[in-house]
Amino acid sequence: MLQGFEHSTLIQDMEESGRMGAYEVDLSRQRWKASRHFQEIFRLPPREEYTIEEFLPLIHPEDRELIRGQFREALDTSDVFNSNYRCIIQGKERIIETRSRIERDDSGNPLRVRGFVRDITEEKQLQRVFEAAPSGMLLVDENRSILLVNKEIERIFGYSREELIGHSIEVLLPERYRAGHPDLVAGYMQNPTQRSMGEGRDLSGRRKDGSEVPVEVGLHPVHVYERFSIICSIVDITERRRIAEREARQKQELRDFAYRIAHDIRNPLANLRSLLELSADSTAGISNEEARTMMTSITADLLQFAEEIIGATLAAPGESV
Repeated sequence: MLQGFEHSTLIQDMEESGRMGAYEVDLSRQRWKASRHFQEIFRLPPREEYTIEEFLPLIHPEDRELIRGQFREALDTSDVFNSNYRCIIQGKERIIETRSRIERDDSGNPLRVRGFVRDITEEKQLQRVFEAAPSGMLLVDENRSILLVNKEIERIFGYSREELIGHSIEVLLPERYRAGHPDLVAGYMQNPTQRSMGEGRDLSGRRKDGSEVPVEVGLHPVHVYERFSIICSIVDITERRRIAEREARQKQELRDFAYRIAHDIRNPLANLRSLLELSADSTAGISNEEARTMMTSITADLLQFAEEIIGATLAAPGESV
């Protein structure tokens, strides 16, 4: 058996950092030992060792044969036994992840199994919620390490989740923001509050290929896995920004057009006003024929300007300005 099992500093550190429980099975004696955190996960009474029969009832009835088959196959073909299975713990269904290694003698006969288990029920539940979300979702711990991502994050940034989980959130930031980001996170952690996406912040992320993507980020502090974490909602606003820039250009073009129309129409209106003043002045010496000619010319100019306005409006049908 593993000497100093309960007092191994390495095991204790791994349990605390990874929320894992350690165990060791003596295959010849059909007995096994469990660390303190393993006992807590499965709600086992503290004892020096346990029998195999004491563990099997914990496994969900529908998963027992599957686990037996996987373990027998590992004994015959591999030194590694990794699996996920359901357990019934105090009447509640939990999902357990096992990572184990089989130790053999010089002849290849299996002697013992050593490994770790982890309760991943919350992780699986949260992952389902993440995958159903329309926006990108990240779960980041207090040390800025990425714990969970969804498919939309993979699409936005071009990384696989295996390339992100366990790495610092700074991997998704442009180089110019990385140095100062830890201090910003530390400041936020002192007063963690929910922040809606947008709020006037112009943010950018960095894709795997080095290009940048404009994003909106929302923050939501939570307690999962028995520790403080942050859910980050991320939306790619590339298309929204493109539409906004197009609308801004259209508005500017219409402002410029209106300015030209206002400038060009000023002269015909001034002439019309002068004509009306002359018509009202009997001593002006202008004949009725001359007045009609001037009126026709001014009217033609005004109609031309009206046609230009209509043409500009019809040039981009259906687009809002």
